[in-house]
Amino acid sequence: MHRKWTFKQGRKRGRPSIDREQEAWILQVACNNPTLGYDKLEGELRKVGIDVSATAIRTVLLRHGVPPAPERSRQGSSWRTFLNHYKDQFLACDFFTAETLTLQTLYCLFFIEHGTRQVYFAGCTAHPNQTWVTQQARHMTWDLEERDPPMKYLIRDHDTKFTQSFDTAF
Repeated sequence: MHRKWTFKQGRKRGRPSIDREQEAWILQVACNNPTLGYDKLEGELRKVGIDVSATAIRTVLLRHGVPPAPERSRQGSSWRTFLNHYKDQFLACDFFTAETLTLQTLYCLFFIEHGTRQVYFAGCTAHPNQTWVTQQARHMTWDLEERDPPMKYLIRDHDTKFTQSFDTAF
């Protein structure tokens, strides 16, 4: 009975290891198909005769620093990266309202620099119109003309008070 358990078993446990050629195929298919997840990659690899599990594909891609499908499929840089790169050249403007003690509504135009978060109060009026807004834009450009780097981009909404003459002032 003692000799029964002394012999070595000939087969290894678990899934067989992935050789370099299969690993190269996995990387190539994943890079060529950035929108496919691990399960879909498994199906594509089976079409070319490579039998690997989705878990093995995940392990290989993580070992080589290849991100999962949602991150792998993003082309170019993100909007956040773009804004961070040009933040010193962005200026945004909008209105906010203020109520007075006599319940009169005042419309206040303000500008904000994205890079420094500095707010510029442009003006306040009870009846803003296109002419008034354009004049405030001219005053703002005079204040910012010596700035380095110069403001190149203006973010604004589609309010009817922001007309072509307002855009021309910038």
